[in-house]
Amino acid sequence: MRMHFTNFVSLVLLLASLSACGNGTVALLSGLPEEDANMIVAALSQTGIVAGKIAAADNLIDIQVSDADQAAALAELHRRGLPRKNYASFGDIFKKDGIISTPLEEQARYIYALAQELEKTLSQLDDVVYVRVHPVLARKASLSGPAAAASAGVLIKHRPDADLTPLIPQIQALVAHSIPDLRVEQVSVIMVVAEERPYAGIPAGESAADAQAGLGERLDGWLIAGGIIGILAIAGAYALRKKYGRPRPPARLAPEALELNGQQDD
Repeated sequence: MRMHFTNFVSLVLLLASLSACGNGTVALLSGLPEEDANMIVAALSQTGIVAGKIAAADNLIDIQVSDADQAAALAELHRRGLPRKNYASFGDIFKKDGIISTPLEEQARYIYALAQELEKTLSQLDDVVYVRVHPVLARKASLSGPAAAASAGVLIKHRPDADLTPLIPQIQALVAHSIPDLRVEQVSVIMVVAEERPYAGIPAGESAADAQAGLGERLDGWLIAGGIIGILAIAGAYALRKKYGRPRPPARLAPEALELNGQQDD
């Protein structure tokens, strides 16, 4: 019984040492193209969060981070608008499906496809976090209402350290030349600064490189502490084993006693 107790204590101490040495990781994102995965790893590295790439099926990439950094990593990616949204193309929206659509449905699909294409183009601008385009096609006068000119509204959210205001004329020209009968002055562009949420692990005035170095020092400290606990676990198990000793084997009769016992039986 004492031996079983000693083995149990040794197992508990060993598991405790392994837990101290381990550094758990969790899956942050999965099934990303290589370009998006590299962009996310670089963005997280700038804020002191170490991310790893794991090869997945179909040449896609999974992103892993420390479980302690998961919440901060998700917040940082949300602030940067990563990963990038997948936009539908005209081919995706107007693919042949054998279903006959009404003119109103066709117009709605065309407007949606037009907005998707414009949003995809504008999202490629540097420092853009989020973009929406709302096109309105020109309408001729009819029994249902008067004529209306074409117009468009563009909303762009950008990083706090960027100024995209000088690009507004180019954005208006791009949108105006993409929508039929749309004049430049009928394109409204609104710029919004994305909310700044710095990573809590980086104090004010500290660079990302300093944060990376500090993270390495903390990891080294955890490994040293884990090694010390492992040594203590082995020493404790040895001390308990030495204190309680091995269980004594069952008593056996001496050969003389066995012969005497056999004579008595006869």
